[in-house]
Amino acid sequence: MRRSTRIPAGWNMSQTKSYPMWRMRLRRGAQAFALSKQGESCLAWDARTGTPISPIIVWQDARTTDRCPQIAKTATNHVATIARLPVTPYFSASKLGWIMENIPQAAAIATAGHLRLGTTDVFLRDRLTGRFETDVATASRTSLMNLQTGQWDADLRALFGVPINCLPKIGDCSGDLGAVDDLPLVTALGRPASGPVWPWGHPSRADQIHLWHRGLCPAVCRAAMPSSGTWGAANGYLA
Repeated sequence: MRRSTRIPAGWNMSQTKSYPMWRMRLRRGAQAFALSKQGESCLAWDARTGTPISPIIVWQDARTTDRCPQIAKTATNHVATIARLPVTPYFSASKLGWIMENIPQAAAIATAGHLRLGTTDVFLRDRLTGRFETDVATASRTSLMNLQTGQWDADLRALFGVPINCLPKIGDCSGDLGAVDDLPLVTALGRPASGPVWPWGHPSRADQIHLWHRGLCPAVCRAAMPSSGTWGAANGYLA
């Protein structure tokens, strides 16, 4: 009898495996490159080989629909206060927790100290540049980052079941982000429809602008700025 490969209802996984990134081919004359990605989609991989041990669980995936209300019963205000996000399957935290609970290989590799968890940008940056890092704007969309400190929060990690030693370092959205064949990666941000604008010619402010656009900034971010809205397949509000 042939084994069924039907994806369970509510699951939406990338049908393309995360193949290793051996080389990046860029047209002659390029001085730098940038990385744009779908922010909430995530996966797990082995740090020793770079091989994914899970599919990419995309942002539409609803496999944690039952789990999130259980967390929300006791922790909705806590998550909203620290991460400024609601408890829903949309964000990466519950998906990463699902990987830890349901993929035995993940727990075994984590115990050995070789598991890496992250959004798709983390995987690409790890394979391309050798640096296990993410940007603060993307981290803010996981439900695992404390928006006041800009670092992973211990309470949120415990709540969703995501070990700290498996998460990437949080850094800037632009600057020295590594290189591929001596070609520097200078920017890593969300998909273009929700990307930031460099204000006043000052790229270091990108993380703040990105958070303003997301509606995630603490009360101290009150500066008025021009803005525009987009609607469609990738709805967004761009400051």
